[in-house]
Amino acid sequence: MEIKKNWQEDFFIDGWDKFQDAYLAPERAIEETNFIDEFAKERGYKKVLDIPCGTGRISIPVAQRGYEVTGIDFNPNAVRIARERSSGMNIEFVEGDMREISYREEFDLITCMWGSLGYFSDEENFNFFCSLYKALRPGGAAVFDTLTLESIMRIYSPTDTRKMEGGYLIEERKYDARNSRINVEWIFLRGKEELKVHSSIRIYTYKEHIDMLEKAGFTEFRSFGGFKGEEFTVNSRRLELIAIK
Repeated sequence: MEIKKNWQEDFFIDGWDKFQDAYLAPERAIEETNFIDEFAKERGYKKVLDIPCGTGRISIPVAQRGYEVTGIDFNPNAVRIARERSSGMNIEFVEGDMREISYREEFDLITCMWGSLGYFSDEENFNFFCSLYKALRPGGAAVFDTLTLESIMRIYSPTDTRKMEGGYLIEERKYDARNSRINVEWIFLRGKEELKVHSSIRIYTYKEHIDMLEKAGFTEFRSFGGFKGEEFTVNSRRLELIAIK
């Protein structure tokens, strides 16, 4: 399986754009929003950056809870849809690369949800953490929903098929142990339509996540194995990680 260096454009604009609403259950967004809202209220946060925001899956329900929200995504189609869905709401959607944000102490909270870490090289991923740290006000925090190497290896399967509204999604995965990346060929089937796109995600261990965030400047961490505050263990399917400045 050959993965292009800049696979993100083909995947998110030409592929994922067409299927994301069918892939992600609405109930998940509610759980994520509740998790974010509970923590933000505890800390007295008001201003939120959602990055990457996609079509506003998290940005919009967070704004509906009374927060001032900015969403950033490099996909112009996703930003357009997000703006249409949020007409009249207190949200600003911006087209931009998550690696190139330059805010300085502007946000109380930054959300980076649904495995949106690891898209790039180790250097770029670390620089992203540094940019988030700079964008946060003192005492602010970043919330990540991500995978860890410990958890994904326990449930790893080379292939997976799931039924979606109007069709099927087939995922064919290869684990690149040398570079700790999961390379995936996504095959979307809907009627007579077939679309193939690829992704490559760097999978970090729990310790690697913490080490990079500490190096970026974060000083306090909270780890959970789910959006209801479950303890994070080696058996957790995902990591909900809060890094506080």
